[in-house]
Amino acid sequence: MKKINSIEQSYINSTTLSHRKQFGQYFTPDFISDILAKWITFNNPFYTTILDPAIGLGNLIQSFPHNTSIVGFDRDQDILDFTRTTCADFSNLHLQHQDFLESSWGKTYDGIVCNPPYHRFRQNERKQYYLDLLEQQLGIKFSGFTNIYTLFIIKALHQLSNNGRASFIVPSDFMNSNYGVKIKQYLLKQNNLHLVVTADFHLSLFEQAATTSSLFFFDNQVKANTIEFIHLTDLSQLNAVEDHIENFYDNQPIGKRIDYQELSPNKKWKEYYQQENRGQYAHLKPLSEFGKVTRGIATGANQFFCINETDRKQHQLNKAYFVPCLTKSHQVTGNFFTTVDYDKLLAKNLPVQLLQVNEDDLTDVDLKRYIELGETAKINQRYLTKHRNPWYKSETRSPAPILVNVFSRNNLKFIRNEANVSNLTAFHCIYLNDGYLDEIDLFMAYFMTDISKEILGYNFREYGKGLKKFEPGDLNQGLIIDVDTISEQDKRNINHLYAKIRKNQDKDTVSQASDLERLNALFVKLLSTN
Repeated sequence: MKKINSIEQSYINSTTLSHRKQFGQYFTPDFISDILAKWITFNNPFYTTILDPAIGLGNLIQSFPHNTSIVGFDRDQDILDFTRTTCADFSNLHLQHQDFLESSWGKTYDGIVCNPPYHRFRQNERKQYYLDLLEQQLGIKFSGFTNIYTLFIIKALHQLSNNGRASFIVPSDFMNSNYGVKIKQYLLKQNNLHLVVTADFHLSLFEQAATTSSLFFFDNQVKANTIEFIHLTDLSQLNAVEDHIENFYDNQPIGKRIDYQELSPNKKWKEYYQQENRGQYAHLKPLSEFGKVTRGIATGANQFFCINETDRKQHQLNKAYFVPCLTKSHQVTGNFFTTVDYDKLLAKNLPVQLLQVNEDDLTDVDLKRYIELGETAKINQRYLTKHRNPWYKSETRSPAPILVNVFSRNNLKFIRNEANVSNLTAFHCIYLNDGYLDEIDLFMAYFMTDISKEILGYNFREYGKGLKKFEPGDLNQGLIIDVDTISEQDKRNINHLYAKIRKNQDKDTVSQASDLERLNALFVKLLSTN
């Protein structure tokens, strides 16, 4: 296995990071390859043909006997040239320089092992082409948010023989995403998924990718009545998983087995493998009953649409064409963002002014010249801009009273937007319904507490290395306190503490921490089932 590692490093040294990201190349660790191969080979006299739909450097096939008939696909000729070296001692290896998703659906295989490409798919020019291919074959219309790696799973399973087994290492996010509903429906319909091993989001199986990983194990020889979910909190637990696989059907479960009849594709599957404590709280309702969470503004070219004072003056652009805007999450450090805070960002010459213009504004010669500069730089040909008319008319959205960061390695960070500034996609916007506009600070007080972050935390998506992400839908469906159950006296107490915390926001004092603890304790009491 040292040979593979040295060639892997050689390949990394000879290619750019952008090239590897373009093809979604993240290489499987040896100890994972062994586990995936063992699932296919244990007590299995049927396997004679193996498929790797995204063979890369051949890491996944190294644990198979070297005389096994193996077919490997990859659309990157550069990596296939390396694969011929890493797998030179395989006597029956057939490498195909082809996109697996475009290959024939007719041939079947006794074993399939796969680490599909992982990259941003939403803005991929071929996204709709791939989705159309699967719809033509299966009659299923998958969401435009579907990630490419799930399409590999579906097509590969379609080509699994009647006695075949398959194992995959893939990100976990589809199990807990809205787009994953149809994927899970398809998987459950096959009745061949027996085991899912998920890694805690603090663990990382891939050095270069901030994503959580899961192992999926399928077997057409045995109809599945249950799925066993094993959740890893330490990588050393993979030793027990490997031992478990050797006699999987005879062993007692080491994880949690769920009957197929109890599995719902509409639920986030994390509830099947992660423990949660929301049941101990009462008076909870979805956030969507009180307001709406939407994403921030997507410009398609931040460096063009968001500029600093120096650039604005250099291009002689009128301030009237810009709105104050937060562009990066690190621009806010506390829970309150004021006009003073914004002015400090502006004084630091940060790009916190968002261009918002219409066609009528182009009578201004300086503005017209700036727009033409954008066209010269082909900003108008980018994915988002070319779908807008005119291309330079960015999204407009009213400033939200409360913002929340999209990514976090710790807890959610809610921001009271007192400066009334706009924001890009580093933050989500929280808009309250008309009936609750007078209680913005009450909601903000709740969002600042540990108990709110704990309860909402069940809805985050895991991206590995401790990185968590919330989509607007996750927060809209997330549970928060039912403010209508809070008495007027309790509201006064909450607002009093909130005002003290707000006043001391710039002071890292013991009293401020004490006030936050008291605020949290008050909400815990209100949520208590007692």
